[in-house]
Amino acid sequence: MEKIIIRSKDDYDKKLTTNHLINSFNVYCRVSTKDQIDNTSLDNQMELGIEYLNKNYRDEFKYVIVWREEGKSGDDIVDDKEDIGEMVKRELLNILIENWKSKIVRNIWVYDLSRLSRNEEVSQLIKGIIYKNGINLYLNNQKYNFDNQMDRLLFGVLSLVNEFENHQRFEKGLMGKRKNLEVGKWWGGTVPMGFKTEDGFLVEDKDRSGIVKNIFKWYSDGLSTQKIKERLEKLGVETQRGKKYWNTNSIRKILMSTSYIGYIDYEVKGLKGKSKEYCRERDLLTKHRFKCDGFVDKKEWEYVNSLIGVRKRIKRVGNKHKFLLKGLLCCESCGRLMRGRFNPKSNGENRYQCTTNEENYRNKRVEKCNDNRSVSRSIEDVVWIKILEVFKNSETFKEEFRKNNLPKEYDKENTNKKIKSNNVKIKRRIKRLEKIEENRVENIGKQSVLKISKSQLDKILLVIDSEMDKIKNEIEELKLKNDLLENSNVWEEWFDSFKLHFNKICKYKKYEDKRKYVENYIDKIYVSFNKDNNTHNVKIQFKLNIVKDKGEMIGKEIYKIRKGKNNVKINDINILKIGNRLNENKEYKSNLFNYSTVTDLARFLG
Repeated sequence: MEKIIIRSKDDYDKKLTTNHLINSFNVYCRVSTKDQIDNTSLDNQMELGIEYLNKNYRDEFKYVIVWREEGKSGDDIVDDKEDIGEMVKRELLNILIENWKSKIVRNIWVYDLSRLSRNEEVSQLIKGIIYKNGINLYLNNQKYNFDNQMDRLLFGVLSLVNEFENHQRFEKGLMGKRKNLEVGKWWGGTVPMGFKTEDGFLVEDKDRSGIVKNIFKWYSDGLSTQKIKERLEKLGVETQRGKKYWNTNSIRKILMSTSYIGYIDYEVKGLKGKSKEYCRERDLLTKHRFKCDGFVDKKEWEYVNSLIGVRKRIKRVGNKHKFLLKGLLCCESCGRLMRGRFNPKSNGENRYQCTTNEENYRNKRVEKCNDNRSVSRSIEDVVWIKILEVFKNSETFKEEFRKNNLPKEYDKENTNKKIKSNNVKIKRRIKRLEKIEENRVENIGKQSVLKISKSQLDKILLVIDSEMDKIKNEIEELKLKNDLLENSNVWEEWFDSFKLHFNKICKYKKYEDKRKYVENYIDKIYVSFNKDNNTHNVKIQFKLNIVKDKGEMIGKEIYKIRKGKNNVKINDINILKIGNRLNENKEYKSNLFNYSTVTDLARFLG
């Protein structure tokens, strides 16, 4: 009998087929913490499940699938959700539940009922699904038959007992944590950067505290959290959890943490599974102040936190001028973000400007930028075209499209159902379009009757046109999916559909459509000025390694993608000249702009 171990959805997608699932005995193991993973608790559950199988049903199954849910609580639920798939946050259990509903998986073994859930509500939902779909439940050494009233009663009683015991453990653990706080011991969880625990007390870690002090110094000297992130990674400094890569949010949390000036304030809930707001309303929220020996000067901490308030930009609603590269375009010289500017003195031309000198005006400790030049907004066209060129040649991007648009299991019955469902959706959207068009005509007629000004009418029509474009896009996407499903050889001919999809992206003109793709795939864009020849260098930093990635067959049916680079450079480019050339050659931005010509257009830009 073959044993297959599943630890994640990726394992499920790669290792299992429908044949595996139909002919398998399923052992579900779960632990709540990393410590339990390390001390072989999962292994013990797995061994007991396989031992039960070998003893009772060895000749009935070809495979035993072990579902290892690592570090997931039995109370991992989301409140206020009607569907169990939305309530339960455990990935593997959700997959099992879906396969129960599809009647592909017909059994489940667990060590005890708490492995499925310690929550009564979820237990009852799971019981309902098991009963409705005729799933065989094996609990340690006992098989439950939900057609038997006594077994159903016993299951309900055990669910209540499990929840009661879980709440008792919570209250006992809460008492211990409160006692630790009262005597000055560490509450638990991840220890803040620069500290370590000795006999339960939080003390300075001399080997790591210097890193924290440097983070405070760099920020007060004018470095952004992004620049600090890059410097830490370049120096090879690991995060508190031992990871190589930092993120700006974790750096900001370090800068704002009061632990470095001697205290941490906690709010402790008195009820398990309830929100802090719920407990606060019922006076069941206790405040505690944990004290420790800080190692950052209090004045330095206060100064840094005052800077965070100044540097943090307030998000504006309804900004008249929308910039495609907002929050992404950075000055290579100083590392700060470049801000979109409307300049009425230069014929209303929008530009991007480095913000460092503005910061210097507010805070003299911030050094001025040596390359304080603005960049023409034509850089948006340069970046957009280069991104499209990378997308066109990226195997990762193509594979993502294929996975999102092709069914996992291709069969005629399933395909016809999906096509029928999509056609119903298309008809609904067409009816909505017709109704909106009627409203549009009606509003145009109201201009003379109700004396609506032209500007008011334009605003009304703009909202209506925007909604119509949105619905038209949804219709096109549904038609594209139907084209894929109706294709008699869907797995071999999906590439033609990808070209159609890509051509649609090339035709995007609206800010919102382009911005969606830019935000999803771009991390940062750096621009610098060459004084020698009055040109710019542009570096596009992608979130994924999709630049010049390659796909290759490593077996008869296994297609593997080898990672490429995560950045692409465009050197010595005259952005203003490029903008003028694009305006003169508008056909590049309209009729000739598609899958076949995007590479030629990139060359046209230089």
